[in-house]
Amino acid sequence: MSSDRHEHLDIHFHRSLAGDLDTHDVETQWATTIRQAEAAVLLGGEIADTLVLFRDDDILSAPVEGMVDEGEERLVAAVLRHILGDDVLGRFRFGERSVPSPEGPRRAAVVLRLPQGDPGWEVRWRFFGETPAGVGTWHSDWHEARGLAIEDAPAWLVDWVDDRRAEVTGQQLHEHPEPPELDIRAARLGPLPLTSEDPRELAEALHASLDREIVHQGLDALLVFVLRADGVLERWELRRIEPFNIDDMIRAICAHAPTTAVALVHPANVTLPDGRALPGIATVVQRAGRQIYRALPIDPRPDGPVLLTPFFQEADRVHTPWIDTPPSVPIELTPLLDDGPTSWTGEVPEA
Repeated sequence: MSSDRHEHLDIHFHRSLAGDLDTHDVETQWATTIRQAEAAVLLGGEIADTLVLFRDDDILSAPVEGMVDEGEERLVAAVLRHILGDDVLGRFRFGERSVPSPEGPRRAAVVLRLPQGDPGWEVRWRFFGETPAGVGTWHSDWHEARGLAIEDAPAWLVDWVDDRRAEVTGQQLHEHPEPPELDIRAARLGPLPLTSEDPRELAEALHASLDREIVHQGLDALLVFVLRADGVLERWELRRIEPFNIDDMIRAICAHAPTTAVALVHPANVTLPDGRALPGIATVVQRAGRQIYRALPIDPRPDGPVLLTPFFQEADRVHTPWIDTPPSVPIELTPLLDDGPTSWTGEVPEA
């Protein structure tokens, strides 16, 4: 690798245990990194530029901010592509970029994979926006592209993949256990009588009053509703869950007490059958081995938002089970729920 610039970098990584994740599997690496990026968008409406490395037993992440001077992006690409140790199984970077679209440049969550010592690259991106309450909302599905050389990269990605004229001559990698940064509130709402195990019945019961609450008060957190085996419904509000991903946190919530059903509620762009896309509220419900998706489109008219007719879709299977599935890393939730809203903290066992 020829270069015009030599640098020594001091990089501080946060370390989290891989648990039962197969860190040798590339698709598992992709799925794990994408979940981190999605959590950042949904919980905060923005996404910080981050490096992610996979090793046998752990996952390392480091913020790019402060790693190099402005205008020295090639140094980050050089770090990710060429160094960091032979024990690194996967090398990823995610962050926010302005990406061209038919409607013009748009905000997108971008996840990049660079093979070690190889000029090739793979990238996936998804357009998103932000509600007035600061919660992210998706505007598209994931797109993907790949190339065999730096020259194949689109203009908006070149500075992430081009490591030419930059060489890192030394590195110091500092690993720190990832401290939990959680902002979670929970409350026991009381018994919820249901007549069947149909997940649609639970969705309709939840949204009997929830839709208008969200429209009039906004949504500044992801909402998780858990129906316990004793028939009691709990409401959890997730605002910050680092270093855990959403799926693991929901699994930990379900595992806290016997659970028969769970629902995740979040803002989303809803595509109507006629192809129009409107802001809305999306809900995923898992119950009795079934999973349904409920979408409520909201027409943002000048005289006030109008709730349109919700529609349902049932998945052919539960793709990411939350009930009776342990999180990939241990998560301890304390204290026990009381009769009112409670602040919660998470504890991460030491490695």
